[in-house]
Amino acid sequence: MTGYGKATARMSSGVQLTVEIKSLNSKGFELFLKLPRQYADHEFGLRADLASKLERGKVSVIVDFDAAESETKAANLHRGNLKAYFRELCEIAAELGLPQPQTLDVLLRLPEAYIVNENTNEKEWLLIQDTIEKALVDFQSFRAKEGKNTGDELQDIVRKINDYLNEINKNDSTRLLEIKTKIRNAIEQLKIESIDDSRLNQELVYYAEKLDIAEEKLRLKHHCDFFIATLLDKDKSNGRKLNFIAQEMGREINTIGSKANNLMIQQMVVEMKNELEKIKEQTFNLI
Repeated sequence: MTGYGKATARMSSGVQLTVEIKSLNSKGFELFLKLPRQYADHEFGLRADLASKLERGKVSVIVDFDAAESETKAANLHRGNLKAYFRELCEIAAELGLPQPQTLDVLLRLPEAYIVNENTNEKEWLLIQDTIEKALVDFQSFRAKEGKNTGDELQDIVRKINDYLNEINKNDSTRLLEIKTKIRNAIEQLKIESIDDSRLNQELVYYAEKLDIAEEKLRLKHHCDFFIATLLDKDKSNGRKLNFIAQEMGREINTIGSKANNLMIQQMVVEMKNELEKIKEQTFNLI
């Protein structure tokens, strides 16, 4: 499910901490986590915590340090690392025949550009955790708004499918009678002199049973109602379940189309399939 959240804090060293969380649609859960090296020992626990809270989507969580413009102290800069970075960049520029780089702003954003006091790591980690939680709150708020919009759209789509189903019901009452009449007229045109009416009626009944779509219509209506009820259940994450229900709706729609033998009903089936594709697309955007 798509989402975005951000939070910032000021570290005791004067370095600004920024946490950004982004997500895109995905069938499962994928996490890209960027964490400063000095906190690598916390990565496993953080991953488990994020997985339990985010549940689904291709998620990117970036924890980054940046210099606070007015409060950065020279003592916080890792001069050795910055010089090494600069020498490397100059060598690469010379090899490629490029001008000598003027890249101080870039250097300050590279890993380990600042010195972090190891003795304050745990205290600062608590601040990082708190900032991550604030970013998660912002992220979940974004997701909730997106989810409401998606939920409203899905309800409208299911209502359209129900409307098409009602149109099918209106025409289905006379469909089998019309088919029987066509068969009898075709037999009469063949000018067959002796026809066993009893046998003919048996064949017509058998043929009518093969074309009957009453059960499919009933199951499709139940699936639509179940979809709405599941969608409105706010206490559970139902994205996958809704996708499974949509698959069952598709099976009934396909069967109605294959058995209909009626132009109007088949047109309604095409419209329902079109709406169902919209449902399948949107359910990937739900947790």
